[in-house]
Amino acid sequence: MAASEDRLLHLRPKEIVIATGSMEQVPVFANNDLPGILTAEAVDRLIHLYRVLPGSRAVVAVFGEKANETAAALREAGADVTLIDPGEEVLEAALGGRRLRGVVVKNSNGTRQLMCDLLVVGGLAVPAAGLIPQLGGRLRFDEQVQALVTEGLPDHIRATGAVTRCSRSGAALPPASTAASGKQFACICMDVTKKEMEQAVVEGFDDIELLKRYTTVSMGPCQGKSCLHGSRQLAAELTKTTLAEIGTTTSRPPWVPVSLGVLAAGSHAPRKETAIHDRHVDAGAEFLWAGDWRRPHHYQDPREECSAVHERVGLIDVSSLGKFRIKGRQAVTLLERLYPSKIADLKLGRIRYGAMLNDQGVILDDGTLCRLGEDEFFLTTTTGGTAGMEQWMRWWLADWALEVQLLNVSGGYAAVNLAGPRSREVMQRLTELDVSATALPYLASARGPIAGVEALILRIGFVGELSYEIHVPSTFGEHVWDAIMDAGKDLGIAAFGLEAQRILRLEKQHIIVGQDTDALSTPYGAGLHWMVKLEKPDFLGRASLVTNGNETERLCGFTVETGEVPPEGASIVEQGRPVGRVTSSRWSGIRQGGVGLAWLPRDWAEDGRSFEIVFDTRRTTGKVHLEPFYDPKGRKLRS
Repeated sequence: MAASEDRLLHLRPKEIVIATGSMEQVPVFANNDLPGILTAEAVDRLIHLYRVLPGSRAVVAVFGEKANETAAALREAGADVTLIDPGEEVLEAALGGRRLRGVVVKNSNGTRQLMCDLLVVGGLAVPAAGLIPQLGGRLRFDEQVQALVTEGLPDHIRATGAVTRCSRSGAALPPASTAASGKQFACICMDVTKKEMEQAVVEGFDDIELLKRYTTVSMGPCQGKSCLHGSRQLAAELTKTTLAEIGTTTSRPPWVPVSLGVLAAGSHAPRKETAIHDRHVDAGAEFLWAGDWRRPHHYQDPREECSAVHERVGLIDVSSLGKFRIKGRQAVTLLERLYPSKIADLKLGRIRYGAMLNDQGVILDDGTLCRLGEDEFFLTTTTGGTAGMEQWMRWWLADWALEVQLLNVSGGYAAVNLAGPRSREVMQRLTELDVSATALPYLASARGPIAGVEALILRIGFVGELSYEIHVPSTFGEHVWDAIMDAGKDLGIAAFGLEAQRILRLEKQHIIVGQDTDALSTPYGAGLHWMVKLEKPDFLGRASLVTNGNETERLCGFTVETGEVPPEGASIVEQGRPVGRVTSSRWSGIRQGGVGLAWLPRDWAEDGRSFEIVFDTRRTTGKVHLEPFYDPKGRKLRS
């Protein structure tokens, strides 16, 4: 079958050629799940594709010529390599706790230890033959060549290459370790150990198919692709039979996972559109998915959109932000516990940026809080975090039993951000409110009519320029958008999309939660230490932050000296080892070069520090830049 976005095709070929090759395996021995144990194919990919040296002191188990090629590549990359021949020495155990520190091998003279930080299992492969029994063929273990071979294929089906086991592994398959202490995993996907398989045999489940169902061996995500050798070898040993007699488990379709949605009726995703969506369509916007939302990626060249915001005025639809009204006698108490920042001292009409943390002090989401009254607040969350943050706040509201009302008004309000040095001129044409720097300064709010519609106006600036975030009832979203565009027409106003917004925010080194942070990022590592007020008696994550203030990584801005922009996710390496990663990167028209954010070792967080970035088969040099790339003192934001 072949699947596309909107249809499922059932193919009926006259001839089928199976050339699926082979799959490398890791044998069963004590502690064979330690980080640092890799197949030759994995090592080759790290060295040749990503230019990463996975270990400086390697032991290579030579099951075939593949292992010798990998050993040569490791030596060329600078590693110290020791070869062992499994025909003469058996892998008995791996040593280490959180990662590999060495291996124990056994030969006719006893055992010996080899200290290493990388164990390579090279050339130990089985045919990728899952399709063969599905097409009516059989797999038989041939004692002479010590391999699974194909037989009984129908006339219209042919197999060729390693899937037929025409190429020998070069060595007999090693026996499972029997004496060493430590867990011996036959199936790492499902955490099935030798001990569990022994228990199954004792209870009478001694057929390979019964063992599979009793222990779940080979029933995990890989469907036996990584544990076929180990499970068969161990089953033969425990049942005191040969590999030829034990047989192999039956691989059932599909060989490659297929979603139930494709099999049923295609893949359907929920699609949300803002109240202003039709205006973006009319303007010729190119859209992208932002969570469940369809949002404009750009209307014209994003560089032109950035120029409009920096030099004139721009308008972006931010209606997809999460929006909440919180009111009640204990509203301050709730927010003081949810945020590491101080909330009680926030004055009426003022705004504060904040992030919510979990119990471990990890950043969950960020946004703004605006105090509308003594016991009433308006807060925003990220587009993708709205549902999760509502559940999070309601959970704690119920647990703490506070007298607070929480209302999700995300769908009830449309919102736009008007930004640029001439944005105040546009505002003055739309409202009788005083929007001067004195009356409505940075991080202040106002309520009043915009284009005849009652609005909440927030003076905040994610894109680094003088800007106004305007929230109005969704019914009036298109009307307010049209009015703003008309009012700014002679000033060169331009709509801008997410791509321009991401470039502009990156020039200010403003983070995006979920892109620049992960499941371990705390405010300290993300450069948001200033928002953590440990003098508060309690807030979610406080206990973890008190005892965990010395993160080993720091999120830093960087520039690219060569002008080449590394992709997001590129590795930062030192002496061939990965030590960090790029989270955001773009070409900046202001800097006329590449800029980005990256997680680096903490002691690298100093201006001008150079480091190496590796991506694809290329590499470039980055230089740490701790201040924002644009308007570092924030004068334009506060103008």
